[in-house]
Amino acid sequence: MDPDKYGIKLTQIGPDEIKPRKWQFEFLPIPTDRCDICANRQAKGKLPSCVQHCQAGCLYLRDVDDLGDLLSKRKVSLFTLGR
Repeated sequence: MDPDKYGIKLTQIGPDEIKPRKWQFEFLPIPTDRCDICANRQAKGKLPSCVQHCQAGCLYLRDVDDLGDLLSKRKVSLFTLGR
């Protein structure tokens, strides 16, 4: 994806062989400078498009004060957007 065109860039990790016959192959969504957290969607009471359509259900939009339960998970990537 062209990061100059979209607000999210999908980065591929792997495939890496962790041990014999066990592979890591993941995709990591990374917000770009064009990400405005889908301000037009949120103004209509909708979630940002990346959160709405994340098939893995791993993207959330919350206030920093409400992140406690998510930070206890095994794998966590936290992105913050300056305002």
